[in-house]
Amino acid sequence: MGLITPAARRHRIAHARDWLHARQPAEEVVIIGATLGAANELTRDLAQEKRASFGYHRLTLGQLVSRRLLDFSERSRSGECGRLHRAIRCGL
Repeated sequence: MGLITPAARRHRIAHARDWLHARQPAEEVVIIGATLGAANELTRDLAQEKRASFGYHRLTLGQLVSRRLLDFSERSRSGECGRLHRAIRCGL
């Protein structure tokens, strides 16, 4: 079990910031934060530093999972995921 310390948090944010700086201004990126406020703060800081950027999608982990489940639900209703949906429903 790992303990997340403030120093580890700063390291993670610095690493994410470096990675995001390497992205093109119009490249689509999903930023997942512990809270939407944290993701927004990182995005605002980057927008000020880079002067221009768009295509940043900000979500929490819960929002991402919810969206993926909705997509899966739509596909399973259309018959696209028949066997997988049955396996999950039956607990296989």
